[in-house]
Amino acid sequence: MQVSFAQIAEFTGAETLVAAPDATREIGTFCWDSREIEPGAFFIALAGEHHDGHDFLEAALETGAAGLLVSQMPSLELRASAHAHGAALLHVADTQEALFALATAARKTLGALVIGVTGSSGKTGTKELVAAVLRQYDPELTASSGNHNNEVGLPATILGANPASKLLILEMGMYDRGEIAALCNVAAPRIGVVTNIGLAHLEVVGTRENIARAKAELIEALPDSSGLAVLNGDDPWTPFIREVSHTAERSVAVLQYGMQAHNDIRALNLTFREEDGRPIFDLKTLEADTVSVELALQGEHSVMNALAAAAVGVHFGIPAPRIASALASVQPPAMRQCNILLKNGIRLIDDTYNANPDSMRAALEVLAHMPRRGAHVAVLGDMLELGEDEVAFHLELGRVVAATAVDELITIGALARFIAEGAREAGLDERCIRSFDTIEEGNNALVVTLTQTLEAEGAQHDGHPIVLVKASRSKGLERVVRHLTEVFGEQTGSPC
Repeated sequence: MQVSFAQIAEFTGAETLVAAPDATREIGTFCWDSREIEPGAFFIALAGEHHDGHDFLEAALETGAAGLLVSQMPSLELRASAHAHGAALLHVADTQEALFALATAARKTLGALVIGVTGSSGKTGTKELVAAVLRQYDPELTASSGNHNNEVGLPATILGANPASKLLILEMGMYDRGEIAALCNVAAPRIGVVTNIGLAHLEVVGTRENIARAKAELIEALPDSSGLAVLNGDDPWTPFIREVSHTAERSVAVLQYGMQAHNDIRALNLTFREEDGRPIFDLKTLEADTVSVELALQGEHSVMNALAAAAVGVHFGIPAPRIASALASVQPPAMRQCNILLKNGIRLIDDTYNANPDSMRAALEVLAHMPRRGAHVAVLGDMLELGEDEVAFHLELGRVVAATAVDELITIGALARFIAEGAREAGLDERCIRSFDTIEEGNNALVVTLTQTLEAEGAQHDGHPIVLVKASRSKGLERVVRHLTEVFGEQTGSPC
């Protein structure tokens, strides 16, 4: 979005404390991270959890910021510095609300149709699949980068959107109720995709019903008579979402996807490739015939995400064969079930981006579908933000570990010890379970385990272990993946 200083003041209701030398000069880059300031950028001083942008205003000026937007009344020294640097200095009551106002203006200027994607898990993967399918309709579309799905990331996507975009695909995350509604006020989605209702952020919102109500805010925001809700028809909370968002009363169209027969978009004849566990299925759309789909992603949950994307593609009239081709082209992003091949034949499943009971179960199912030519090893860490039942969730996950025939379980962290306890109670051999408090201890044990396993398997047959690594993001288990690649070496051309 190109906007002048005068327009920034108009859109945000800002008071101009130091005028720009040329109020009509247009700005195309907005920034709120002092480490990413470019000469000519407009710096918005946001207050974050760990840092406050107001502490970096002088640094922003020295880096070449063309303007500053602040909510704290600046000192005379800062005003003088802004004037000396030829930078505008604008003041608002709330810089976060000002960012929302700028993004809203940018979205209106762009005029693109907005597709919102939310859910307890699978948001980013589904967003990437939707984007791949819809690029056949609009090659210039803009989609959220990575998981830029919060009160900063969503406005950033809009402000940085391709001016030629007809479609804008925005991922929407939340920690508490009301947050998705706030994002929707900025985004004004016409289409809403909900992947599932799981247990993420249960500690904050309290109950699964509250999680469903929070996700339903996306569907509530869709316009009457012209909105489209794309919903997981296999999720037991979907009828509740339709009820609380009044889709029928407001004439919001609904497309449901899933495995079950009542859905509009379905996957039939699901199987998994023997060599790598990737899913293959027949895509049944509203057309009479089915088309085969082979995903580069893994797991049944990826099939569900692909069905959501297919439903959006059907709405835009994209033929099923072209939808299937687009779905097959999507590769896993870093730290999200990314397969890494080591030089000694070990395969790592790096799924360290985040974890909750639902995504942990899905990851273990992926491991279970992988070939059994070597030991299956699960390295699992703490799952956070689960509230007062966190121990019970970890114990239950341990029972899932035992049920999915994991050969070796290594847990890292205090809560993860309950995963080990649950697996032990469910019948996993005590000799196959080890728990550690630190990543360093777990790394050392894992290297020894894998070395011994390779020697034992090599003596019997050409088998190679498969190692799943997963925990909540803040636990830092990507250090396990990094350590293994350093010790054993990564194959050239490894997929990730």
